Formats: sequence, structure tokens, C-alpha cells
Amino acid sequence: MKGILLVNHFLTQNKFSQLHSHLVKSAEKCGIDLVIKTNLQLACESADADFVLFWDKDVNLARRLEKSGLPVFNSAQSIALCDDCLLYTSDAADDR
Repeated sequence: MKGILLVNHFLTQNKFSQLHSHLVKSAEKCGIDLVIKTNLQLACESADADFVLFWDKDVNLARRLEKSGLPVFNSAQSIALCDDCLLYTSDAADDR
């Protein structure tokens, strides 16, 4: 199984690199080939993988990948909700 770890192109500090490396190594232990790609790379390329582990806030890119049929974790909807707490709380208030 092949996956893409999608990360933010501009977050290059050591703490992010260490986290990304840990995720790749953990996936490898589970028999998953996880390749790191940035949001800028996938904005210009097609995603040749079985799934995308989405570690960015680019909702539009997440939606585009979902529309191409790829399973995306975290989904565009979850990214949008987590990025806008007021959106979530107003939706919850509407449900009452």
C-alpha cells in the first residue's frame, strides 16, 4: 500500500521534519510506503497513491484530492471545521 504524507511546504523547522520522519518510519513498520509531498508539489502534480494523510490546512487541495477519488485523512470538511471554531459552534447551535 502506498500513501502520501502531505505537509505544508513552508513549515520546514526541525520539529516538523522529525514528526514527518517518525510518521514515515511508523508507516513502514506497518508495511505502508508513505512518501512525503508538500502542498505545492501536489497542487502541480497528480497524486499517485492509495490514500493521502493530509497534514495541512489547504481545504481546496483536500477537496480536489477527494474529488479525484482518493481517500483523504483528514477530510476537507474536518479541516474546515477545525480551522473555524465559530463555524462549528454555529452549526451545533442550529441543531438545538
